[in-house]
Amino acid sequence: MARTVKCGLIQAKNAGPTDGSIEEIKRLNIEKHVAMINDAAKQGVQILCMQEVFTTPYFCAEQQIRLVQRLQHEPTAHYFTLAWFGSDGRACFLNPDFCSHFYHLGRFFLGADELLAGRRAAVDENGRDKGFYVAAPATDFLYYLIKKMDKQDLSVRSGAWLSRRWRQVNCRRRGPLPTLRGC
Repeated sequence: MARTVKCGLIQAKNAGPTDGSIEEIKRLNIEKHVAMINDAAKQGVQILCMQEVFTTPYFCAEQQIRLVQRLQHEPTAHYFTLAWFGSDGRACFLNPDFCSHFYHLGRFFLGADELLAGRRAAVDENGRDKGFYVAAPATDFLYYLIKKMDKQDLSVRSGAWLSRRWRQVNCRRRGPLPTLRGC
């Protein structure tokens, strides 16, 4: 028996001025969208799609962010370089490297669920949030180890990083390391 599902889509512009605090911009945009969500519910909408980045101005347009480089270095892994000019006029760069499932040389090693489980905010050497997430230490360790072994690049720097990560994994671990399915 066929079933009809009513869907909706919200695409809206920023609710207020963009020179206020981020908290005020978010509050105004959330209030605006909650009203539209309630209106959609009154109209019987069962599935409602929101636009990406609906709580704040679209940062790419506001910051003039440009995609400088994109590399696909594994079947499901991509590396990007994004660039923009900061308020002081200096060039700023962000290099996200993301992966859904981790396949290497055609063999499946880690699933997206394993890569996302326990993820944490990346921080710089001063503890400041870098604005993106990285895999849990145990998963991060396995991923990095496989990559370095394959590239035969176990330099002193790589070895030191792996040693630090291994100590971190062993100090925080609550259960076994993720299973490598490709082995």
